[in-house]
Amino acid sequence: MNNPTKLHSPRWLLIILALSVGAIHAMAGGTAFSKLVVFGDSLNDTGNLTRLTGGVFPNAPTYTYGRQTNGPVWVEYLAHDLGLANKILNYAVVGAMTKPAPGFPTGNVWSDTYSGLEGTDVASQVKEYGIDSHERADPCALFILEGGANDFPRVQDPSVIVANLIDSLIALEKMGARHILVVNLPDIGKTPRVILAERLGYVPPGSGAFYSGACAQLNQALAGAVAQVTPQSVTITFADTYGFMNKVEANPAAYNIFEAQMPWLMFGAGTDPVEWFFWDDLHPTTRGYEIFADQVVDELIRVYRTRHSNGFGQGDFPCRRHH
Repeated sequence: MNNPTKLHSPRWLLIILALSVGAIHAMAGGTAFSKLVVFGDSLNDTGNLTRLTGGVFPNAPTYTYGRQTNGPVWVEYLAHDLGLANKILNYAVVGAMTKPAPGFPTGNVWSDTYSGLEGTDVASQVKEYGIDSHERADPCALFILEGGANDFPRVQDPSVIVANLIDSLIALEKMGARHILVVNLPDIGKTPRVILAERLGYVPPGSGAFYSGACAQLNQALAGAVAQVTPQSVTITFADTYGFMNKVEANPAAYNIFEAQMPWLMFGAGTDPVEWFFWDDLHPTTRGYEIFADQVVDELIRVYRTRHSNGFGQGDFPCRRHH
C-alpha cells in the first residue's frame, strides 16, 4: 500500500519552482497555494461519509478508513505534491450527487442505506463552505470541484448535471475563488461495473460504448459552459479523468499496470494491488489515484506557465504568502 508521505520527496519543490516562474520569485510559506478546498463524491472523500455513518462505511476490511479504495485518494497525493499535505479542507462525501433530484431528495445515493445524509450533495457542500468562510473564499486556495458520476444513471437529462456543476462554480467565483480545478466526468463505460454487466448480459451489447459517448458529450458541454461563466481573473484547470482512464486502458504497461479493466477485490487475490488500476467495480486503486495526481500536477504547471507566457498579471498566479 502506498503512502503519500513517502512519494516524490523532492517533487513538490520542483512544482513550486515551476508554478512561480517569473511572477513569484520568492514565496514565503513554501507553496504556491494556501490550501486545498475539496468538493465532490467518492473520488475525493477522505472520511466524511465514514464519520457520518459512525465509522461503518467505507472502512476495513474492504476499504481503507474513509476511502473507497485501498489507500489515499488522488487529492491526498496532489496535496502532498503541492506541499499542502496538512492543509486540506475537504467537504466531499461518498455518494454525493451534484444536487438533490427526483427520487433522491437528499442528494446522496447512499441515503437508502444510511440516514442523516441530507445536505451532502456537491451544491450543499459549496454552500457549507460559504457559511464557514462567511462568503469570502480564500483567493490563494486551490478549489477542487468534482461531481456528476452519481447523477449520471439517475438524472434523465444530462444537461442538468452540467447546470448543477456550473451553479456551484459560479457560487465559488462569486465568493472570490481565483484558482479552481474542475474535474470532468470519468468514462463510466470503461468501469468494471459496466464492462462486467455487458459481458454477463445484464445490459444490452454496446452499453459501454453508449455510456462512454454520453460521458464524452457531457464533458464537452461542461468545458464549454465553464468557459462562458469564468472571468479572466479566475484560473481554471481541468482534471481530465475521462482521458486519463482511456490512456491507462489503452497502454497499461506504460504505467506499470498489469490489469486495467477488472477490479482487484473480485479477481486480484494473491496479486499485488499496485499492478491493478481498479480496486472495486467503480473506483481506482490508490496506485491509480497516485498516477492521476501526477498528471493533474503536470496540467497545473502547464496552465500556469501558459498564463504567464501570454502576459497575464501577477494576480493570475498563486499568491505570495503574507504573514
